[in-house]
Amino acid sequence: MRRAPLTESTSSRDDQEEVTLLDNRSVRCAVGIIRVARLLQDLPEGSLVEVWSRDRFAPFEIPIRVENDGHQVILQQRVGKWPRRYYRFLIRRGTP
Repeated sequence: MRRAPLTESTSSRDDQEEVTLLDNRSVRCAVGIIRVARLLQDLPEGSLVEVWSRDRFAPFEIPIRVENDGHQVILQQRVGKWPRRYYRFLIRRGTP
């Protein structure tokens, strides 16, 4: 079983903000939500986090948890086709 790295910082150009990638495609739903919450807690206010998840409930659970914690979902989309489909979220850390 291959484990995904917890986080990865990416930035393609200097004029873009740095985005921290959290790949949750290989973890179960509850663990994925906990990882998102912990990462957002550790980042400075205004940081951007991109989350990938294959969990079918992620489009409902992640926005609810993130917004309840005071953060903002900027983008939510479905990427790819079955069986490799996953959900992508772009989240800006707010002031919880």
